[in-house]
Amino acid sequence: MSANASIVIVAYLGPEGTYSHQACIFLILIQTFATLDPNTQCRDNEGAAVTRFAFLPWENLIYGQVIDTYDALRQAHIGKSTFVTGEYTFAVEHCLLVRKGTKLKDVRRILSHEQALGQCKVWLSKHIPEGQLVAVASTAAAAKTISESGEEASTDAAICSKICAELYEGLEVLQEGIQDDNNNKTRFIVLGCNVDGAEWKVAEKRWTTGLIRVSVRRGSSVEKAVGEIGLKVVRIDRRPSLWVEGDDYFVEVESEGESEVKSQEYWKRRVEAIGGVILGTWL
Repeated sequence: MSANASIVIVAYLGPEGTYSHQACIFLILIQTFATLDPNTQCRDNEGAAVTRFAFLPWENLIYGQVIDTYDALRQAHIGKSTFVTGEYTFAVEHCLLVRKGTKLKDVRRILSHEQALGQCKVWLSKHIPEGQLVAVASTAAAAKTISESGEEASTDAAICSKICAELYEGLEVLQEGIQDDNNNKTRFIVLGCNVDGAEWKVAEKRWTTGLIRVSVRRGSSVEKAVGEIGLKVVRIDRRPSLWVEGDDYFVEVESEGESEVKSQEYWKRRVEAIGGVILGTWL
């Protein structure tokens, strides 16, 4: 394999300037990045760099779970060749960006990711009550769209990070800190790819947190199913199933020291017995 194959690529929700991008740089400081396509699996082709990690927003203090991430976690390769390997909580301060010269009274449309729109709902209803809210792929995508649209976007505004005013031409910060809670934080998960295709293996014998996906048919009890695993359940999130009559549940568990005295094969058997998949474990 060529030398290029040793380059580590970290995927994030793009384009440049998203909170995923900033948190990724702050935490990992890896030299090579790529915008994230959650449908892309790990590749190890001759002469090609390998995407080994992905940084995904998981839940927000104000607006709750990030649906796109939960849907990405339902893909078949998650828990087989790609695993949750860690988490990180990042402080989020939203700003209102506009084209230079646009005043607050001029704003008619507000573009951003649906999470950011929800996190600034109170501020928007007070200061731009008649504004049309437009959900786009990411916060930075909103800024980029306004930048590239020229004068056509003179009545548009983007909710995004302050750094986008430096990254995208023609924009300025109209208002800083418009989130509804000054303690606004987003929790991210790190996905790690195993290019060898091996199943779940614990990197460390001791782990404290894990994530399990369980598909439960309608009428069955997810609480009863996960209770049989024997781990402390921290939270359960539900997404309607795309393929069967039932729902997909994401169960966050804590080991409470049990990971040190029981083998990974033991936990794998317990989870598979209820039709579940271990999506990953971390300290």
